[in-house]
Amino acid sequence: MEKVFVSGGSGYIALHCIKQLLEQGYLVKTSLRSLTKSENLLKSLSKHVNCDGKIEFCKLNLLEDEGWDLSLIHISEPTRRYAISYAVFW
Repeated sequence: MEKVFVSGGSGYIALHCIKQLLEQGYLVKTSLRSLTKSENLLKSLSKHVNCDGKIEFCKLNLLEDEGWDLSLIHISEPTRRYAISYAVFW
């Protein structure tokens, strides 16, 4: 099985992406700003798809240096119109 990384796993769009990836047989690794959110995320996903051994969580926060030992290009658009942030980590 292939593993896919989804950033911001507790977000609305990410949650739907994770659900579809799990349904298609992928393993998923997702980031959360706080790992305390993982239990609620699993409860929500488990109502729709089998998550047993198929999802992994890591703590990543764009405002902190901890945990960024990977190459990542992060592109997001906050709620303000036309305000787009780009962060590149190598």
